[in-house]
Amino acid sequence: MRMHLIRLGVLLGIVLSLRLGVFWLAYSADSRCMITVDSKSYSRPALALLKTGRLAATPELPDVPLMYRTPGYPVFIALIYRFFGERPAVVIVAQVIVSSVTVCVVYHLSNMLWGGAAAVVSALLLSLGLESLMLSLCLLTDTLFTLFLMLSVGSGILLGLGKGGRRKWAFLSGLFLGIATLVRPVSYYLIVPIAVGWLAYGLFGGWKRRETAVIVSLLALPFVILIGGWRVRNYCLSGYSDYSTLPGMNLLYYRAGGILARRDGVPFETVRQRLYEEYPRGDAVATSPQMARDCAKEGWKTIKQYPLFFVKDIAHGAVRLLISPGSSGLVMYMGVDLEETDRSGRLHGQSFVGRITRRVLSNPFLTALTAFGLAHLFLSYCGILFVAWRVVRVDRQAVVVHLFVLGVVLYFVLVSSYVSTHSRYRVPIAPLIALYGGGGLSLLIHQYRSWKARRTAERG
Repeated sequence: MRMHLIRLGVLLGIVLSLRLGVFWLAYSADSRCMITVDSKSYSRPALALLKTGRLAATPELPDVPLMYRTPGYPVFIALIYRFFGERPAVVIVAQVIVSSVTVCVVYHLSNMLWGGAAAVVSALLLSLGLESLMLSLCLLTDTLFTLFLMLSVGSGILLGLGKGGRRKWAFLSGLFLGIATLVRPVSYYLIVPIAVGWLAYGLFGGWKRRETAVIVSLLALPFVILIGGWRVRNYCLSGYSDYSTLPGMNLLYYRAGGILARRDGVPFETVRQRLYEEYPRGDAVATSPQMARDCAKEGWKTIKQYPLFFVKDIAHGAVRLLISPGSSGLVMYMGVDLEETDRSGRLHGQSFVGRITRRVLSNPFLTALTAFGLAHLFLSYCGILFVAWRVVRVDRQAVVVHLFVLGVVLYFVLVSSYVSTHSRYRVPIAPLIALYGGGGLSLLIHQYRSWKARRTAERG
């Protein structure tokens, strides 16, 4: 126990020092470095909650209910502003602490699955991930969402292992998933495959039918109450019963936009600008339920017309999600302007890959960071492949847990992959990549040492 505390202390020191150090460097150059294009859509509802007591779109429009975003992250910001004043930098410090808690969760799960050495490697892999580092320093939902998602997945792992009572872990898994969805609704549909998976496992894997029914009900109950309650609130205030107006708009602007760009052979930015003009977005318009319905209808119409392009967009987006190192975002966060290089590449007719290569080679720091990010991903995926080999060939005791985690990863890869996908969309599954990557690397090193010891003994 004492050794685990020492290891955790060292790891948390690394996480806090690294992330707060990067933030200090960026903040010293630009005090608004943490603000992105989407940040205001979270901070203004937070200010509305503080000033009016309502979850409104903005403080200036207290009678326009918050519909564009779910309430979790604005409430988080409002709580911090309530005690520390309107200081976005304090929110970032809180997020760094939240990211440290996520590292602790990964450490605990890795220790439980693979042992103490693996726990250290998994925690280090997560701590050094460029995409997780950069997003923890932005006024965005990713860090808070990832913590609650990992708490939900961790509870599901404990449910599969039968640790300390299945019913408790089922309830907690559903509760944390519901909270995560209120922070960022990308996990809205995840409850369905999870519930179906545990139902199938319970019926065919040895649980009694009554116990299976209770576990699935306890899993779904808190999620339904939290998300259903938010949807009821939306319906009562606007007549729109969905959890947010954003998915309908994204379906048109990004999913359908990517398809139309492929069909017409033009840049995606050109198509998206045209869609913005046809279906204008803005603070007041973005909260319009009718706008969301129109966008969703047009988006689904395009997808049905060109399903092959839709599948291609998902496939290409999935590749970018899994292999983008996240170095460009971090470099730009620290104040380096890469846009001029991109504009020059577009002017000379370079392809997307060509522009990325030109961008990387134009800046030595970016080149080194990209090499580090790619090496980090390579080692993580090597570890994952070794774990997969062991599960198939050697150790099948916890196979239900591994299938559960694989299902969660596949869900996020599928729902997050489209024309403009990049490393940010890997952040929710980065802890799971680190968990299995660290476990596999540790087991691989252990197996190599055992093999080397046997060879030495045979020679002796």
